[in-house]
Amino acid sequence: MHFDVRQAPYTVVAEVNLHADSSALSLSIAMDPIPVAARVECAKTNENGLRSAFIIVSTPQWASLRLDRVEQSPEVCGIPAPQDHESRHLSFAPLVLGAGRVSGQDGSSWGVFVGAGVRIR
Repeated sequence: MHFDVRQAPYTVVAEVNLHADSSALSLSIAMDPIPVAARVECAKTNENGLRSAFIIVSTPQWASLRLDRVEQSPEVCGIPAPQDHESRHLSFAPLVLGAGRVSGQDGSSWGVFVGAGVRIR
């Protein structure tokens, strides 16, 4: 005899062989895949400027889910670092030291300067 039984989330297939002196049963049970939907969200910034992450998980009614261990990477819900507003060819040099010929009203002389600058690549 052959049996096919479908009762979500299971599918059962059975082969039964009955003989006068012996019997045999072949049974296959398959379970449907469990569709799990997960969404990571971030809480509002706390008084220390930190945000925690939390997970919203949903499963079909017939499945139960337990998350034994959950970790948060520092990049998740981190406050983004300020973006450098540099182009590919220009960047700001925080400190520039230099020496050279300085021209003024009373002629030219050698001079030294310190300041901020723009680097051209």
